[in-house]
Parts: sequence; C-alpha cells; structure tokens
Amino acid sequence: MKFGKYIALIVLAMSLLVSCDTTQNQDPPPQDTCVYYTQYFQDITTHINHRTFDYYSPCFNPNNSNEFIYVNRDPTNLSDIELHKYNLSTQIDVLLSPLSEYSYMFSWNSNGWIFFNNTVNDVWKIRDDGQNLQQLTFTTDYFFPVCQPNGNYLVVEHSAWPPHMVIMDQMGNLVDTLPNSTGKCVWLNDSLLLVAQSTKDFTVYSYSVNSIDSLFSGTLPINPTGMRYVQGTTIALNLGGIITFYDYSLDEITMTKSNCGDRYIYTSFSISPNADKIIAERLHYEAIHLDTMNSILSSQRDIVLMNIDGSNEQVITLPQ
Repeated sequence: MKFGKYIALIVLAMSLLVSCDTTQNQDPPPQDTCVYYTQYFQDITTHINHRTFDYYSPCFNPNNSNEFIYVNRDPTNLSDIELHKYNLSTQIDVLLSPLSEYSYMFSWNSNGWIFFNNTVNDVWKIRDDGQNLQQLTFTTDYFFPVCQPNGNYLVVEHSAWPPHMVIMDQMGNLVDTLPNSTGKCVWLNDSLLLVAQSTKDFTVYSYSVNSIDSLFSGTLPINPTGMRYVQGTTIALNLGGIITFYDYSLDEITMTKSNCGDRYIYTSFSISPNADKIIAERLHYEAIHLDTMNSILSSQRDIVLMNIDGSNEQVITLPQ
C-alpha cells in the first residue's frame, strides 16, 4: 500500500510540474525591429557590401505622390550607375539614363526638370522622361541645387571664396546672390526661401528676380546636413541620419524619426507632394564577428517608404 501511495504522489507531482511549465505552448516574444549596433571600428578589419546593387538619393515627383526617382549603383563596378524612375502603384521601373559618375542631391520641379550634383561638384539637369541630359556648370565648385517648386530658378551653394549662395536660371546662368548666406536652403514656395546658416541661424526671404527681402529670422534646433519642405511652416531637417520635423513659426520639433542607434542612417530623403509619405535612402550597418580579433563591417543601402509620422517603414524592392 505504501509503495502504491508513493507512486501516486510521484505521478501527481509530475503532472503539477508539467501543468505549471507553459513556456512550451507560449508564442515566442516579438522581435525588436530596431536591433542596436555599436560601431567598434577599431575591431573592423574588412568592410564589405553584401548586396549586388545599392540604391541612393530618392526624390518624389512633385506632381505624383506615387512616383520617385533613385540612383542604382553596382558597388563592385563603380562606373555602373543608372538613374531610374519607379511607380509605387504599378511597380513599374523605368531606366531614365545611365550616369557617367555618382550623382546625388536631386531636386525635381513641376515643370519636369530634375537637377542634381555629381562627384566633381557641378550641376546637371535632365528631363523626367530621361531626355536632354545637360551639364550646367563647369568649374567644380557648385553644390546642392534646390529648384523652385513651380518656377524657373534654383539656389546653389558656391564654394568660391568667400562661400555664398547664388540664384541660377534653368540654363545655369547666374541671376542673383543671396546676402550673407552659407549653409542649406529650402523653397517654401516659389517666392519664399528659407536659408539656414552654418551657425543654425536661419532667415526666410521673400524672393523675386533682383528683389530679396528678409521676412523672418530664427534659430534651428540642429545644424542640418539637408532640408526638405513638408507643408505650412514645417520643414524636415537631417542631421546624423535622423529625420526631424520642425515648425519654424512655433520654434517646435513636431516629429523625430530615429536612426535605430546608428544601425540605420537615413542619409537622404524626400517628402511626397501631398505630405503623407517619406521616402528615404537608408544605410544599414551589420557587424559580423569572425573571432576575437577580426570582424567584418557589412553595409547596404535601401530605399524605404514610411508614413509622414515615421511609422510603417518598409523596404521597397527594386530591380537590380
């Protein structure tokens, strides 16, 4: 009898243990979509790119929130560079033109012209159907063209001493010089221009040909590496791979899209014309530790689409 009782107790205890251990039936915890990566570059012995192609410098069509351009480059063959146009609705990708060298800082106006820089710091333009590729400057000292949304002029940084910002027409002819201006700029509309100085101070100018009037001044929360217009009095700033929305009339940051602890860096971005989407070039780092002495730093560049508040970020699958 005692032996039977012992067996019964053992069976009861084992059943209680099994009933208490429910981890086998539970779903695994959700994965963190932002995995932080600390860049120990002193341990990195090799830097590779594990993608066949990289994707750069997206820019929305100012007449169509479902269309954008981007640069497609083979990292193993730096002369293989192409400018493409992609439609988010139809998923149709069109090759606009091969490019002779890496190009960036695209600015697209509603009249169908796309302006951009190349690596030797000259300004080029091309029609948005891929026709009429033209070089506008030839002195290798013009940076970051920003065109009027609907007009015929663009602002360009000129590095000739002392550095300053100039207004050009669409043929590359100098029209005006902005007073006391170095830094970044963005058109708020065809007659209002916000210029940020390297000191973070900014000025909003009223502009027409041969007429430049200061309307409003302030100080940005950061010194941006790039700016885009959003809507109203809100502009988008880029610093250190983080996208920040700033209302300059209220002196208020309204949205921040973080860079996932340096794992993701949003190196350039564009705002859709109806201000409901952001498209960005995302540089993604990954450390692959081979042993205690050697590591590989792997990187890839993708084009990502997200809501205007930074939510629902998705990689766009583009052709190679």
